[in-house]
Amino acid sequence: MIFPLKFLLYLLYRLVRAIVLLESDFLASVKRLCTCEPCDVESLHILTRFRFDINDCARACDFIVFHDTFTTFSSILLPEWIIYDIDDSHVYLVKVPDTECTIDRYTKMGDFLLGCAEKAARVRIDTFIERSGRLPPFASRVVFIHSTPCSGGTVVARMLQACDPTYQNLCVYGEPPVITSLSLLSEKLSVEIVKRLALTSLRFSLHHQKNDQTIVYKCRLNSSRLIPYLHTAVPSILHCVVTTRSPDVAVSKLILRTSHETNVFQMLSRMRIEFPWLSETISRWTLMQMRCVQQVGPKDGFELAAALFIGSQIALEHCTPYLAIDPICFEDLMNDTARLLAPLVDLCELSDLHIPDAIAWKRTAAHEWRDDWDLCILDDRQLHRLEQLHELLRGDWNI
Repeated sequence: MIFPLKFLLYLLYRLVRAIVLLESDFLASVKRLCTCEPCDVESLHILTRFRFDINDCARACDFIVFHDTFTTFSSILLPEWIIYDIDDSHVYLVKVPDTECTIDRYTKMGDFLLGCAEKAARVRIDTFIERSGRLPPFASRVVFIHSTPCSGGTVVARMLQACDPTYQNLCVYGEPPVITSLSLLSEKLSVEIVKRLALTSLRFSLHHQKNDQTIVYKCRLNSSRLIPYLHTAVPSILHCVVTTRSPDVAVSKLILRTSHETNVFQMLSRMRIEFPWLSETISRWTLMQMRCVQQVGPKDGFELAAALFIGSQIALEHCTPYLAIDPICFEDLMNDTARLLAPLVDLCELSDLHIPDAIAWKRTAAHEWRDDWDLCILDDRQLHRLEQLHELLRGDWNI
């Protein structure tokens, strides 16, 4: 297997990061032993940043950081501190200059945080749970929009935000990293810890919510596994799903969007065969639907994209009992916006009088979603294989 130069540079970056972090941890340990001041939060300088695949989810390793000082938990209770990643030991946060990162400005919050972060901090999970648990409950309604990848979820979320361009009654955020991290952790940590971490991390993320202001999170493809945890830990959160009747188009778009600079899916599928330990080093794509990826055993980028899409689709179907409204089909919504958007607008506690604003946005931004919606790059063999994988995975999930 021939590795591209970018991949080799990324491995060098990870090696340098490991060395710098080791020195930083040593300095932090010495200072912790020599100080009597609170050490709840470790403040970190950001030296540089590098993400191998810009479409991948946010990870703490996107930054090379070095210890700055220790500070109190209250110092990060400001709007500019946003959760970037959570692993099995720490919660990582970044400080940004602009807190207005709604989906009409940034479709992926993780990309915005990666590019604009000025400073970083980390808190041990037990400390974070204990301190964030003291924060008050949500001030108003919270809604999650889940969707299969490249199936129109972002378009629907942006259309929804157009209903309130002032952000007074509605703020929609695209793919917040905290939800992706919690979804991945649900495979590693105990059920009880995931529930407590979900409750406290969302209280932290939403403690600046205004009264009578609905917050909407448009989530990534792996968020469905978190729905049962949220249903018991935070039952006030409402869930809805955006689906598509064109899986071939969605898989095509997923392949195209991850192949601009490097064919990431092709590389990951080959690594799983030849160097399995490397695939998780450079990307979290395969972790997002690990069960389906393992069952398919993708031999190329197409099969990996298909496994991710089908896994997300099946997982969302399993979560139907938890939904606040019926699933929204993207194609139908585009053809009959006024009728099918009304339940979602009502779910967000907005008046139907705002729907014309959403329709106006749809017409204005038609070029952003219509041009590639009917695009299918799959050949006949791949279309047949997609149907086979649907039958294989659905049979295993007993659907």
